[in-house]
Amino acid sequence: EILFSLQCRNKDWEGAHKSISGMFGQKKNFSGNDLRRKESVVLTAAAKESQLNGMTDKAISFARKAVKKTSNFIPGIVLCAELEHLVGKKAAGVKLIKTSWEVEPHPLLASVYANFFPDETPDSRLERFQSLLRNSNHIETAIVTASLNIAVEDFPKARSVLVPYTEGEIDARVATLMAAAEKGCGE
Repeated sequence: EILFSLQCRNKDWEGAHKSISGMFGQKKNFSGNDLRRKESVVLTAAAKESQLNGMTDKAISFARKAVKKTSNFIPGIVLCAELEHLVGKKAAGVKLIKTSWEVEPHPLLASVYANFFPDETPDSRLERFQSLLRNSNHIETAIVTASLNIAVEDFPKARSVLVPYTEGEIDARVATLMAAAEKGCGE
């Protein structure tokens, strides 16, 4: 564990990956899930560093391995999807985002999905996002749906989507979007 910590501090991602792989045999202080998550974090860091150093093929290899280790580590998923898009495999990036969103909607997933098509109109974006927004009982889905409807000036629809999330403690994003929707409705 000490060696692993030192390797991480020194950004020796390949060494840290070897150390974490060795910990799988020991499993003294960590569960298998904890070790897979740590491995995914290390692989994502290695992918990011490789990307920054212009080694795109190596970066995408690390990112794909990170996603395989833990399919719910959002930073790894986001980086992998962005790299897939960067190398011209937009469909693979979109599939990764959609699959991850179905399991657990997250604002970074929606942001990357939106960024894949930066020049589309608000109407086109709303239409494209329909395939992503099937998980309708989640706050992130409501937030994205409301944002998209505000962009196309369908304020009543935005408001109706947010109403279930205005009870009790209100998420700041919900409150902001609700205010915009109500203002758009003339209230």
